[in-house]
Amino acid sequence: MTTAPTAARAPARPSAATLDPAAEAHGTEPPLLDLSVRPQDDFHQYASGRWAEGFVLPEHRAEATMLSLLAEQVQEEVAALVRAPGTDPDGRRITDLYTSFMDEPRIEELGVGALAGDLVAIRTAPDRRALARVLGRLQAQGVTGAAAPAVTVDTREYVLDLTPSGLGLPSASLYREARSGRLRERYAVHVAAMLSLAGLPDAESAAARVLRAETLLSGGHIPPDSTGAGAPDIPPVPGTAAELANRDRGFPWPQWLEELGPVPGAARVRIRSAGFLEALEHWWATTPLESLRLWLVWRYVHEMAPFGPRRMFCEHFSFYWRDLTGVRRPWPRRLRATAFVQTAAGDLVGARYLRTHLDPHTLRAATALVNRLATAFRDRLAGADWQSPAGRAADLALLAGMRFDLGGPAADHPGHPRPGRPGPPAGPGPLVTDPADLMGNVKRGRARLFAHQLSRLGGPPDPAEWRVLPQAVTAYYRHGLNQVVVPAGLLRPPVFTAGADPARDHAVLGAIVCHEMAHAFVRAWRTGADRAEFDRRTATLAAQYDHYAPEGPGGRRVSGARTLAENIADIAGLTVAQAAFEEHLASCGVTGAARHRELRRFFVLWASMWRAKRTPERMRERLENDTHAPPRFRCNGVLGHIPGFYEAFGVGEGDRMYIRPAYRLTLMAPRSE
Repeated sequence: MTTAPTAARAPARPSAATLDPAAEAHGTEPPLLDLSVRPQDDFHQYASGRWAEGFVLPEHRAEATMLSLLAEQVQEEVAALVRAPGTDPDGRRITDLYTSFMDEPRIEELGVGALAGDLVAIRTAPDRRALARVLGRLQAQGVTGAAAPAVTVDTREYVLDLTPSGLGLPSASLYREARSGRLRERYAVHVAAMLSLAGLPDAESAAARVLRAETLLSGGHIPPDSTGAGAPDIPPVPGTAAELANRDRGFPWPQWLEELGPVPGAARVRIRSAGFLEALEHWWATTPLESLRLWLVWRYVHEMAPFGPRRMFCEHFSFYWRDLTGVRRPWPRRLRATAFVQTAAGDLVGARYLRTHLDPHTLRAATALVNRLATAFRDRLAGADWQSPAGRAADLALLAGMRFDLGGPAADHPGHPRPGRPGPPAGPGPLVTDPADLMGNVKRGRARLFAHQLSRLGGPPDPAEWRVLPQAVTAYYRHGLNQVVVPAGLLRPPVFTAGADPARDHAVLGAIVCHEMAHAFVRAWRTGADRAEFDRRTATLAAQYDHYAPEGPGGRRVSGARTLAENIADIAGLTVAQAAFEEHLASCGVTGAARHRELRRFFVLWASMWRAKRTPERMRERLENDTHAPPRFRCNGVLGHIPGFYEAFGVGEGDRMYIRPAYRLTLMAPRSE
């Protein structure tokens, strides 16, 4: 490995963990350390190997991680709320949605006839302008088109982003690379089967035309490896909706925008991929009209298949789940019904979840932790010596203005720590539901949420807006609002224990929050005055991850460029979380051997986040597209850059986890001595 070379391996010495293995894993879970492996050589195996050996991946899962298993617990809680939502108007809407999904006899009775009206509109569109109108109307109902519209926020206003879309395979590269030939063959068979189920004649020929059309469209997609933190910046192409409507270069923008919804002419539009606008216009103008019709039929049938009759759903599952991800059986129908309710009326379910499952004490404790983390982050930024004074001052100002939202959006539940915060803004209008019309509920639910987003265009950013539901098991940083969001679904064991186990609180939730904070500065570092030094320091990190080969020799490798931003955030997040934990220990008077034991526990608990099992198919899919490295490398690849890890486990030259100091990423100052 050229980026982090090690000396010849030294003779094995006793692992520090063997002195007191129970201390390493004491807490809320039994000891799961693999003591046959030295933590200095493979910390992921040491911390997670026994778990991986004993865990059996459920047949309805392509992967399992700490967070996905927590998400299953939350999903069961949400399912209970959905099945007993109450008799108020919103409760009845939730019941209608759930009932329509669970009514399999009604779904079979309607069959593909539930799709007939839209299919006729697509098949009979007389020209490209008329077809663009149909496309816009269907996209407003959630069907994906060649350009995916999304309302996002910058520092001044809401804008309409258009990003490349419209492909049925997970990555544009799969349409051309030689090693994916068998996958393309299976995909063509699947498309033909779905078109046949939808009633199209000569489905094999139609599928071949769809595949040719998508292959041409894929040429305008940027390879995923060019979107990482180490790739050249591709600034979005700015303009307005009026300017887009006035373009006459192959795609009927005015007709499409008119059917998409009420998009103000003055609303800013950003094309998130250089050259894609022209590529899309050329593709629409030169692809045979019948091929475009068939492509849109396929996009529509594919989007509605999860809600269709059994034969259509089974064919959809066979390719998109069994073939692509290795899942052996679908989720139980009641959980798929619950997921559907959340996509159509997640705001209604989320309000119930907050009232039932977010304890005020938990929220106050999490807020206190986040405040300590922000202080530690400020100290690490202030102590970083690689930046210019102006760059460091800009970073500190960015941190000072950062907003932290925990629990729920503009939450009005008891115990919210910001009593002066405004109440939630007006949400989307009432949802029209019908317990006997699943397809209608799907389209109306999606249209309701999209119309609400369009209504924001041109307006100032709403600092109370969230991109996820309160019950989501995730966290994120939003650049336009300088906002870190931590939903209620994440504020629970094994992520957070509300003060019962400070090592866990800092190692898991602390590292997650600091990871999201770090995303603000990764963008600042790669675009600011210190960019040249940032690029120099991160080049070796990208090369380090390029060498990781989860599939073994000759298989796909991790992309260091595509995963760079996440890898930097992992390192910065763990650096700050560890510093905050050590400051907590110092404030409690924990020193000496007790401090050393707690520090080792901290790293073991952090590594528990990266326990994972994946099917080979899921691993392959992730390596094609994911901006995150596989879990093993999010553990082992990070720790070699953390000074506290060397201290806690006595890592030295000759150990496989060792990285020479010249190759370690140092963008954040370590803890204060």
